[in-house]
Amino acid sequence: MKTVKSNLYDIEINDKNGFTLIELLAVIVVLAIVMLIATNAVLPQMDEARKQAFAIEANGLVKSAQQYVVMQTLTSNLVITDTKSVCVTVEQLVKAGQSELDVTSYKGKVIVSRVPNSTVLLYKVYLNNGGFMIAGGGVNAENNANISITKEHIKAYTAADFPSSYTTCS
Repeated sequence: MKTVKSNLYDIEINDKNGFTLIELLAVIVVLAIVMLIATNAVLPQMDEARKQAFAIEANGLVKSAQQYVVMQTLTSNLVITDTKSVCVTVEQLVKAGQSELDVTSYKGKVIVSRVPNSTVLLYKVYLNNGGFMIAGGGVNAENNANISITKEHIKAYTAADFPSSYTTCS
């Protein structure tokens, strides 16, 4: 404590500046707890949003494959039968201008086959982006009404579960 002398009064001034170490540590601990709670609440929602975005991209890939198959049917007499299916890679769809997926990030293919004894086409999707994958998720596209890959079709990507045969047509 300092005492300041003036003409009329003696004034005592508290010379204590700032916070004590204990006070600072208490604030840091409280902030860390708040951040931990907030992080645990937000991270699962971020993962779900990424899965949903991947499902939307996969559905777009199926629509691109549909357009590609129609164009190939009209221009090159492509025929899909009960025993003959068509395989289209992501690279083929991008090259044909049917998809805008980044081929450096997205790898995969769509196999288009016909449901036996019908005109309904089945689209099997094999797609990964390095974080998520769909390995054979099927979409029944009767009258273009049931195209719907959902986040339930999506798994976390592992190289062991997604061999290179899923990215090429043979």
